[in-house]
Amino acid sequence: MNFLEKIEPHLLSDDLLVQEFVMHALMEYPHIPEDWTVRLLKEAIAKKEKEITILANIDRFPFNSEAVAVLLNGAEACGPDNQFLYARLIRNISSDLKLKHRTQLEKYLPEKEFDYIQFLMTGEETQVWEEYGSVLAALGTDDSFNQDLYSKAKEIAAIMVKRGFIKDHEIKYTFKEQETEKFFHFNGILAVYMAGLMKMEQYIPYLAGLIEREDDLLQEEISDTLSLFQTDAVVEHVASKINNDSMSIYPISVLGNTKTASSVEKLKSLYPLIEDEENKVLIVEALCHQLSEDGLPVVEDAVKAGYYSSILESERILYGFYKVMDIDHPKLGEWKRLAIQRDEDYLNRKKELEAQEFPLMQSQPVKAEPKVGRNDPCPCGSGKKYKKCCGK
Repeated sequence: MNFLEKIEPHLLSDDLLVQEFVMHALMEYPHIPEDWTVRLLKEAIAKKEKEITILANIDRFPFNSEAVAVLLNGAEACGPDNQFLYARLIRNISSDLKLKHRTQLEKYLPEKEFDYIQFLMTGEETQVWEEYGSVLAALGTDDSFNQDLYSKAKEIAAIMVKRGFIKDHEIKYTFKEQETEKFFHFNGILAVYMAGLMKMEQYIPYLAGLIEREDDLLQEEISDTLSLFQTDAVVEHVASKINNDSMSIYPISVLGNTKTASSVEKLKSLYPLIEDEENKVLIVEALCHQLSEDGLPVVEDAVKAGYYSSILESERILYGFYKVMDIDHPKLGEWKRLAIQRDEDYLNRKKELEAQEFPLMQSQPVKAEPKVGRNDPCPCGSGKKYKKCCGK
């Protein structure tokens, strides 16, 4: 069975830990069937105990018109505590789907947003380029990183690629400009994003060479772009960047997201060479998310060695892996108990903090917000993933 065939029987699992695991394994995989998004949304609406887990983990899943309709039905029916989850997904709907479903979405999005998208999708090429340039300029002059502006720039960039306004030589020229710069400018980082949308595999060696630069936003975009290609070339060039001298979270993540036999073999070969315990656990996580029997010996070795990570909840990963692979393990019950206990501890700490900060709220129910996953946007608003920000 291939990767998706192994995932599908567990997509709607009644075991929430298993369902969470498979959604994490899928999170940055580019070939998720659109109907899976529809199925998950319907499940979230039908089974309220799953609503938070599903909605918090499908923001990168592909949406089509049916998914939009189901999402809006859920938004109408949900309680106030979970409205923010539906609102986040509505904001992330692609520009063309927003226009297509403008009538239904006008309740949730401002009219000016639809007018702006219409301008980007029908305006003259020079006008759209000018708008893109003005947003880049605003990004560059802000004293701190502005996530809203950056998201706006990515939206424009995606539409420019879709309309054929970005040519190969423009990406090449932008990358050439960055060679003399100490840090990548926003136009360079967005060129990385556009190179992924345009499937420009000729830049795989170049992007892999940049993956460990000291720029979190650049690393994020490179990691996402390389994960789109799903080729052995990505595995070859990225694996060479993993060593003991630095935290290799991004290249290991790319290998975990690239679901190929060569990626499994490379992760297996790197495992005994890496001395850093955190990196070893990252390799184990990447192998678990590959769902390959060939990775099992490394996973077993890590379990026996008792390797620990400060940024991963290993018991959740191991429990999900063994359950999906249908392999019995004597620690399955212990891993599940620990994972559930962590969730309970998290909610108890949250209640205590809210009670200390807002005493008047003590008698009110606590909103069951999802735990922040290591690949989720950091709640501090930095624009980085949690694993590279407050979750370090």
